[in-house]
Amino acid sequence: MAPSGIERAVRAHLGALYGTDTAGWTLLASYPVARALPTMTSPHVLRRPVRTPSGVYVCGDHRDTSSIQGALYSGRRAAEAVLADLGVVRPDPPAGEPQQTV
Repeated sequence: MAPSGIERAVRAHLGALYGTDTAGWTLLASYPVARALPTMTSPHVLRRPVRTPSGVYVCGDHRDTSSIQGALYSGRRAAEAVLADLGVVRPDPPAGEPQQTV
Protein backbone atom coordinates (compact mmCIF):
# COMPACT_ATOMS: atom_id res chain seq x y z
CA MET A 1 0.00 0.00 0.00
CA ALA A 2 1.26 3.49 -0.76
CA PRO A 3 2.14 5.62 2.30
CA SER A 4 -0.96 7.80 1.84
CA GLY A 5 -3.12 4.67 1.63
CA ILE A 6 -1.60 3.29 4.81
CA GLU A 7 -2.21 6.55 6.65
CA ARG A 8 -5.86 6.60 5.51
CA ALA A 9 -6.31 2.97 6.62
CA VAL A 10 -4.70 3.64 10.03
CA ARG A 11 -6.80 6.78 10.56
CA ALA A 12 -9.97 4.88 9.67
CA HIS A 13 -9.06 2.05 12.02
CA LEU A 14 -8.19 4.40 14.90
CA GLY A 15 -11.36 6.38 14.27
CA ALA A 16 -13.40 3.18 14.56
CA LEU A 17 -11.51 2.07 17.69
CA TYR A 18 -11.87 5.38 19.50
CA GLY A 19 -15.19 6.47 18.02
CA THR A 20 -13.83 9.84 16.85
CA ASP A 21 -12.85 11.78 13.76
CA THR A 22 -9.10 11.46 13.17
CA ALA A 23 -8.86 13.94 10.26
CA GLY A 24 -7.38 16.62 12.52
CA TRP A 25 -4.75 14.35 14.02
CA THR A 26 -1.12 15.01 13.10
CA LEU A 27 1.01 12.17 11.80
CA LEU A 28 4.22 12.18 13.83
CA ALA A 29 6.10 9.37 12.13
CA SER A 30 5.66 6.22 10.10
CA TYR A 31 8.00 3.24 10.15
CA PRO A 32 7.06 0.52 7.68
CA VAL A 33 8.58 -2.84 8.60
CA ALA A 34 8.56 -5.29 5.72
CA ARG A 35 7.68 -8.84 6.78
CA ALA A 36 7.44 -7.81 10.44
CA LEU A 37 5.63 -11.01 11.34
CA PRO A 38 6.23 -14.44 9.84
CA THR A 39 3.41 -16.23 8.08
CA MET A 40 1.34 -18.40 10.39
CA THR A 41 0.18 -21.20 8.11
CA SER A 42 -2.96 -23.09 9.03
CA PRO A 43 -3.25 -25.09 11.16
CA HIS A 44 -0.88 -23.22 13.48
CA VAL A 45 0.05 -25.17 16.58
CA LEU A 46 0.02 -22.88 19.60
CA ARG A 47 1.96 -23.61 22.78
CA ARG A 48 4.42 -26.17 21.46
CA PRO A 49 6.44 -27.73 24.28
CA VAL A 50 9.52 -25.81 25.39
CA ARG A 51 11.17 -28.95 26.77
CA THR A 52 12.07 -31.57 24.15
CA PRO A 53 11.98 -35.31 24.93
CA SER A 54 15.80 -35.28 24.98
CA GLY A 55 15.78 -32.67 27.75
CA VAL A 56 16.73 -29.64 25.68
CA TYR A 57 14.87 -26.41 26.41
CA VAL A 58 13.77 -24.46 23.34
CA CYS A 59 12.09 -21.08 22.99
CA GLY A 60 11.18 -18.72 20.19
CA ASP A 61 8.21 -17.59 18.16
CA HIS A 62 8.02 -21.08 16.65
CA ARG A 63 6.96 -22.38 20.10
CA ASP A 64 4.04 -19.96 20.51
CA THR A 65 2.39 -17.35 18.31
CA SER A 66 4.59 -16.18 15.44
CA SER A 67 5.35 -12.78 16.92
CA ILE A 68 7.68 -10.97 19.27
CA GLN A 69 5.10 -11.54 22.01
CA GLY A 70 5.14 -15.28 21.24
CA ALA A 71 8.93 -15.37 21.40
CA LEU A 72 8.95 -13.58 24.75
CA TYR A 73 6.20 -15.74 26.17
CA SER A 74 7.91 -18.97 25.09
CA GLY A 75 11.12 -17.72 26.72
CA ARG A 76 9.23 -17.27 29.96
CA ARG A 77 7.74 -20.75 29.64
CA ALA A 78 11.20 -22.22 28.98
CA ALA A 79 12.64 -20.44 32.04
CA GLU A 80 9.78 -21.73 34.16
CA ALA A 81 10.36 -25.26 32.85
CA VAL A 82 14.04 -25.05 33.84
CA LEU A 83 13.13 -23.75 37.30
CA ALA A 84 10.52 -26.48 37.75
CA ASP A 85 12.99 -29.19 36.71
CA LEU A 86 15.53 -27.80 39.19
CA GLY A 87 12.89 -27.84 41.93
CA VAL A 88 12.85 -24.08 42.35
CA VAL A 89 9.50 -22.94 43.71
CA ARG A 90 8.31 -19.57 42.45
CA PRO A 91 6.06 -17.46 44.62
CA ASP A 92 2.48 -17.03 43.48
CA PRO A 93 2.16 -14.56 40.59
CA PRO A 94 0.87 -11.07 41.35
CA ALA A 95 -2.90 -10.62 41.42
CA GLY A 96 -4.34 -10.57 37.92
CA GLU A 97 -1.41 -12.40 36.33
CA PRO A 98 -2.37 -15.82 34.99
CA GLN A 99 -0.76 -19.00 36.29
CA GLN A 100 1.89 -20.16 33.85
CA THR A 101 1.92 -23.65 32.40
CA VAL A 102 4.95 -25.28 30.84
